[in-house]
Amino acid sequence: MKEVNPETFTTDISGMNKRKAFAILKDFVLGDECYQGEILAVCGLKRTGKTTLLKQLLCNIEAYTASCAFLEMQDSDTMKMLERRIEEEQAKGKTVIFINEITKVSDFINNSSSLADCFAKAGVRIIISGMDSLSIAFAEDYELYDRVRKVNTTYISFAEYHTLFPSEDINDYIRYGGLFYKNEAEKSTIGYENILSYLHDAVTMNIANSLKNNADIDERDSAFKNINETELKSITEKAAGLYSGSPDGEIITALTDKKDNAEQFARMIGSGKIADSYITLQMIKELEKWLKEIGFLAFIEKRTFTNVSGVWKKLPPTYEYHIVQPAVRYSFLKKAAESEIERYQHLDKQRQKEMAETLNRNMLDEIVGQTVIFDVMSSLPDERYIVCKPEFMHENRLINGYDMLIYDRQENSYRYFLIRRKSDDYADNIEEITSVAESHFGECKSVCMLYVEKSPNGFAGRECYNISDFLIAVDKYGDMDKVMISLKKRGSN
Repeated sequence: MKEVNPETFTTDISGMNKRKAFAILKDFVLGDECYQGEILAVCGLKRTGKTTLLKQLLCNIEAYTASCAFLEMQDSDTMKMLERRIEEEQAKGKTVIFINEITKVSDFINNSSSLADCFAKAGVRIIISGMDSLSIAFAEDYELYDRVRKVNTTYISFAEYHTLFPSEDINDYIRYGGLFYKNEAEKSTIGYENILSYLHDAVTMNIANSLKNNADIDERDSAFKNINETELKSITEKAAGLYSGSPDGEIITALTDKKDNAEQFARMIGSGKIADSYITLQMIKELEKWLKEIGFLAFIEKRTFTNVSGVWKKLPPTYEYHIVQPAVRYSFLKKAAESEIERYQHLDKQRQKEMAETLNRNMLDEIVGQTVIFDVMSSLPDERYIVCKPEFMHENRLINGYDMLIYDRQENSYRYFLIRRKSDDYADNIEEITSVAESHFGECKSVCMLYVEKSPNGFAGRECYNISDFLIAVDKYGDMDKVMISLKKRGSN
């Protein structure tokens, strides 16, 4: 391990805005949670701002700087070596210990409890971070339990992204959100191959290293016992593509529901050759669990209403996969759209152009829609609100309805939202679907259009708000009544 000089370590962050998680880190350093045996873990995928958070914290606790030690772990380190080093730092009067790249320590997962039991309870504030965030999750399961407080940097909402980069809008967030770039030149060169490389470094190796270092995983029970790193890489890439969706807006769901889906998935992984092992249902479930654990994969709730023989019924909730890093999802869908466009090379140029525009519009509409729903769901308190994607089926035909429903449990009322890049698109059958929803969600308080680009054709007489303004307001207030009041005031100014 090596000790890092805090002054040298923090030279490149001047003028950078801070993420919300910064307040959690600072409160931990200045607080007394350590005496209850609690440590703080800053986890998240590669290039999501973990190191920047630590640098900002070091720069903002001047009164404690003399009491801080910053250690960076190496592959050859063990927990015994780290424990001896912390004891040495204690003897020097250090009470705040930053341990970067903790997951490089091969026995960290199975011997991490000493950080909480021996040092935190003695008054040392331990802040750990590491690239292999699944290792931190394993350590929590096997050793640390409720004595670790985790801050995950992988997901960043549009509102928070806009705070860090005020000049960028929702379009920039869709293309680059979830990944942090050093400069504009680096952003402009990002492409599908770069995203595949990122997935390998941030996700595949995260999982592979964590499994290798977890002595408590019984290989006989692991679905991945015969999978090598190359095959795991291929599985991860295919999974990310499927979870991203398809260019016509359809989300690939429930890979684990049917055996034939799993077998088809196996054939895709094989890529025309005989694979060393086929992908099983257990393997898909295990991979999905890990992707959720590291914060890469989440879900959006869908509420479906169906009309059969003139009677509307509400079906049990279902869920859509959601990759929380928009840049990753955008890259996969863009690649899928390009592949789809190649099928129309036999058409004339004008028709090819029209097809390409339609595919790209559908792709962007789908990403924007899921982004808005997930951000709103993450910002509003779930004890009060249900945020879901409503779907209305009439005799097995999808009715053109609204994209987001927000139900207020406290008031027994709801609001409908149509989410579009352009504001001259609208839903039909609104009276019918409103009456159906009211029977389950109470009074309809408003029907609104959220748009990215304002149309010169007007708004067809409905409430319309810019998506960026809406998401920033939801993040600020966390209360839909206050959100709508602020948006209306903004619109009248």
